[in-house]
Amino acid sequence: MDCRVLMGPVLPLLSDGSDQLAATVRRIGQAGVRSVEPVVLRLPAGTRSWFGAWLEQAHPGLVARYEELYGRDGLPSPAYEERILGQIAQLCRVYGMRCGPGEPEPRDPWFGQLALV
Repeated sequence: MDCRVLMGPVLPLLSDGSDQLAATVRRIGQAGVRSVEPVVLRLPAGTRSWFGAWLEQAHPGLVARYEELYGRDGLPSPAYEERILGQIAQLCRVYGMRCGPGEPEPRDPWFGQLALV
């Protein structure tokens, strides 16, 4: 059975450096993983206010950049997300892994089909 890793969230300006991504993907590959699904940080309303307060306290110099990167919907800008996912996909190829959502494995149902009448 293949092992797949959900790699995330990737935090803009905190855990998205090229060296950080390369080290993470390399270590995942060394563990025998066959597939990586990267996820960039999402900031929906409740999470956004909590994360924003933490960011203001821990990394005040990054607040303005996060405001530029994230829209009202809490999603990172498409250009940023594409760049990061592209870097990770390239690293996955280097280390011989698939990148992206995995294919669901077919399973036998636990129970047979029930009759409605």
